Amino acid sequence: MKNNDLYLIASYTAKPRNPKMTKVAGYMKDPANIVYDERVEFSIGTRNKDVNAGVLLNLTKRQVVKNKFQPAADFETVVKYYCDAYPDYMAKAGFTLEKETADEPDVQPVQAEEEKSD
Repeated sequence: MKNNDLYLIASYTAKPRNPKMTKVAGYMKDPANIVYDERVEFSIGTRNKDVNAGVLLNLTKRQVVKNKFQPAADFETVVKYYCDAYPDYMAKAGFTLEKETADEPDVQPVQAEEEKSD
């Protein structure tokens, strides 16, 4: 049976912050000297190569399949990161961050007053 779930697949490549310094012994062992290239894609179902991804989220079932950076992180935390980083793409997939505003009027009391006046 074919898997028709929507997945977010994020792959990461480690690169030296300053490529000219890689000749120094131990340069790449210091995490401060490493930057990551992030490649994020959406897919219907998974393929064999997706097991190599750093992060694999099943957006349909709302579960973290794999997270090699923060294995204990829950789905909401991981999705929040991708919503911050890629808001347009995540909105197309149906995920947005709810921004709370204190100035937002309460709709329920207004509706209750309208019903009383009718």
